[in-house]
Amino acid sequence: MPWYTVLTAAAIVAVVAAELLWIRSGIFRIPAYWIAIGICAAFQVPVDGWLTKLSSVIVIYNPEVFSGVRIFWDSPLEDWGFGFALMTLALSLWVRQGNGSDGDAHAADGGDVAVSTRSESGRASRASLSE
Repeated sequence: MPWYTVLTAAAIVAVVAAELLWIRSGIFRIPAYWIAIGICAAFQVPVDGWLTKLSSVIVIYNPEVFSGVRIFWDSPLEDWGFGFALMTLALSLWVRQGNGSDGDAHAADGGDVAVSTRSESGRASRASLSE
C-alpha cells in the first residue's frame, strides 16, 4: 500500500478541515498566505529536486510506499502535499495566535488581519493588515 500517498492525503484533508472548522484564521483568503506558499515552493523545487533527482539520487524512496508520480525535477508529488499541509498548519496557528484565542476575530468575517508583535523591550504592539 502506498502509505506515503495515503498519509499525505490525510494530512492535507486534516489541515484544511482544521483551518476551516476549528482554527478559522481565514488564511486561504489572505494574499500574503499564497505569496508565502509560493516563496516556500520556489525554494522547495531546487532543494527537494536536488535531493530526489533520479540522475543522482541522494534520498531514495521505496517505490511501494508512494504513488510514483514525480514533478519539478523528480520530486515526489507527496513531498509537495506534506509541504502544503505543514506550511498551512504553521501559518494558520501563527495567524490565530496573533489574533487571540478566539481565532475568528478577523478575516473569517471579512475584517482586517491583526498581528501582534513584541519589541526588544518586551512591549506588545498590535497592527492591522488590510486584505
